[in-house]
This record gives sequence, structure tokens and C-alpha cells, in this order.
Amino acid sequence: YPKHTEADLYVTDQDDIPRHITDHAVTKLAEIPIKMPLLPNVKPGTRMDVTIEFVLRSTEIKMIVCLAGTISEHVLSDC
Repeated sequence: YPKHTEADLYVTDQDDIPRHITDHAVTKLAEIPIKMPLLPNVKPGTRMDVTIEFVLRSTEIKMIVCLAGTISEHVLSDC
């Protein structure tokens, strides 16, 4: 913290769910930047756990980012 991070989104067209992103049918679709919110009580350099939930819709990707009790939503349109 407070460096920004990114979330990698991987896809596959296999019927079976792959176990690893290095499986042959898995492709990296996007590297999505995530800006860290300002957390006044957190010291720079503090390691923080971030949870990112993806909601995939027909023409957009919604990300719900949870960090230190804060929740932010980001929508990528026209995907």
C-alpha cells in the first residue's frame, strides 16, 4: 500500500475447468488496473489483502474490490 495494482483476467473455451492459468487452453484476456483508495490510517508499505470479484455480463465486466473494509465498484463497458 499505497501502490496501485492490477487484476489479470483469464479465459478459456474448454468445457472442463482448467486448474492453472498455464494450462494450454487458457489465455490472458486483460490486465485491469486497480487504483488503491486513500486509507489515512494505513502506513505506506503495509501489505494489504485485496479481494476482487468479477461479475461478467453480456457487454460489460463489473469488478467489486474489497480492501480494508472499503468496497469500490468499477465497470468496464463495451467489452
